[in-house]
Amino acid sequence: MSIILQGIDNKINNLKNEFQLHKGLNHQGVKGNCNEELLKDIIKDVIPKKYIISSGIIENHNGVQSNETDLIVIDDEIIPPYMKSSELSIVPIEAVKYNFEVKSTLTKKEIITTIKKFNHFLDMGGNRSTRVLFAFSSDQKSDELNRLKDNDENFFHSPAINVLCVSDKSYYFTVIKKKKFINSPFAMPNGNLTKEITVNDVNLHDLSYWEITWVGFEGKENAPELSFLSGISNTLSKGKLGYYLLSHLKRKLKVYSICFKDPWG
Repeated sequence: MSIILQGIDNKINNLKNEFQLHKGLNHQGVKGNCNEELLKDIIKDVIPKKYIISSGIIENHNGVQSNETDLIVIDDEIIPPYMKSSELSIVPIEAVKYNFEVKSTLTKKEIITTIKKFNHFLDMGGNRSTRVLFAFSSDQKSDELNRLKDNDENFFHSPAINVLCVSDKSYYFTVIKKKKFINSPFAMPNGNLTKEITVNDVNLHDLSYWEITWVGFEGKENAPELSFLSGISNTLSKGKLGYYLLSHLKRKLKVYSICFKDPWG
C-alpha cells in the first residue's frame, strides 16, 4: 500500500472509530452534526482547494430554496464576492458540485426522505450536481441498491440519488453517457447507419440518446469508502488523483443495470 493511500486509509479508520464513540450521544441532532463533521473533514483531504464544503440552503435564481442540506461541495471560483461569507448559509445552485445527505443508520424511512429532498432539488435545476446519500451503518443485511430501487420510481433513468455509499458495506453510483443514435444498436441491426435519413423533418444523424448505468460493488476493509472518496477526487481534480486510493483494490466494479433513454426522454 502506497504512503498516500495509507494516510487516507488511516483517516477512514479514525472516522469509523469516532462514529462508534458518537453512538453514545443521546441527542440525535448533536450526533448527526458530529458525523457530518467527520465526513466533511475527510472529503476536504481529497479535493482541490478551489472547492469549499459547507452546509445550509441552496437557492436558484427564482428564489426557490432547497431543504436544509447536510453537506455541500461548492465551486468557490464561480461565486461572486457579494454572495460570499465566512460560512455560506445560502448557496447559489450553479455553484453546487455535490449535495450530500449524511445518515448515522440507513433505514427505509431515511431513503424515502432523501429521495423527496433530492427530487425537490432536481425540480429546482440541480441535475448538474451529484446527489449523494452516505450512511455510516444500515439497518439491513441485504444489498442496499435493491432497496433504493424499490423506493425510487425513477431509479433506472432519472434517479434522485445517484451515489450511495454505506460504510463497510457497499458503494454504488451512476455513469451517464451521451451517445449518437446512428451508432447505436437501435439504428440498424448492425448498429451503423451511414446514410442520412430524415423522418418527420428530423435527421437521425442529429439524434442522441442517454445510457444510464448503475455500477459499484459490495465489500469491507475500507474499500467502499476509498472508492467513494476516489470518485469525488477524480470528479473534481484535473489529475484524476483519486486513482491513488484504488491502487490496492483488486475487485472490479460490477454493472447492476443499464437503461437507455431515447431522444424524447
